[in-house]
Amino acid sequence: MPKNQSAARDFYGRILSIIIKTGVPFVIGGGFAVYEYTSFNRPTNDLDVFCKAGDFPKIVAILKQTGIDIKILDERWLAQVIEAKDHVDILFSSPNYIITVDDSWFENAVYIKLLGYQVKLIPKEELIWCKAYIQDRDHYDGADINHLILITGRQLNWKRLLVRMENHWEILLSLILNFRFVYPSERDIIPNWLLEELISRVKYQIQNPIPQDKICRGPLLSRTQYKFDITELGFEVLA
Repeated sequence: MPKNQSAARDFYGRILSIIIKTGVPFVIGGGFAVYEYTSFNRPTNDLDVFCKAGDFPKIVAILKQTGIDIKILDERWLAQVIEAKDHVDILFSSPNYIITVDDSWFENAVYIKLLGYQVKLIPKEELIWCKAYIQDRDHYDGADINHLILITGRQLNWKRLLVRMENHWEILLSLILNFRFVYPSERDIIPNWLLEELISRVKYQIQNPIPQDKICRGPLLSRTQYKFDITELGFEVLA
């Protein structure tokens, strides 16, 4: 696991033990998951705990009942516990509200030992799916995705990832092209069938008429960087 100060480890472990006692299924994501899959050690000051939407109220309520100062930052996806500079995030969706935790997350998860506890780790495919939409000015997860593909790409279930990103297949293509640029000697990690499928979609798309609606999907990638487009340039947001 990533190197963290003992106080942070104690904090994470304390919250984790309470969540485990609830009996609610959850998976660990974020920086801890990136480390477990890649051994790439980068600084992290948070622990991401993903659960299903229906289990979110129970986890929040039990943490509150045990005296934990937990705050619901956004009812649509996020609650948070903060101690010093560290925090534990309880999530069931994403900042753009597109990603939904479902049973397949748990069916495809792997077990790891974390802070002395046996827990489930978010599947690689869902981890990439989550990170694909983090493209803000001060928070961009492209390097994490590239390392995940580099280390685990030959074991990835690319068909599952394509299903997850079907509506936004262009983002998946952009991730693949970015990986090929960063690691030209490793581009065979991406299966040919997937690249050919995505490129064929672009070829057909070129022949399509231009959409009549003035659409900007930028807010799906950043909540802040495309406000001007919506408020001043007349674009509408479309998922």
